[in-house]
Amino acid sequence: MMPSSPTPTTLAKRIARARQAAGMSRQQLAVAIGRSYHTVVSYEHGRATPPLPMLRAVAATLGTSVAYLVGDDGPREVAS
Repeated sequence: MMPSSPTPTTLAKRIARARQAAGMSRQQLAVAIGRSYHTVVSYEHGRATPPLPMLRAVAATLGTSVAYLVGDDGPREVAS
């Protein structure tokens, strides 16, 4: 079960951690999700929250789940 409202800090930190774990730069993630570098930085610093469709794209690109990104304590990686 996902929390009803993730804290911006948790979401921001988990996006950054998942990106780093995937071995991607911010620029690479931006290109992969069709957004600007500055948008990715805003997500990682908690200045902007991605809408759900974009959060799904971020999770899929990074090989993780939306649940993990929003603060659920489940597994970080999505099973293949």
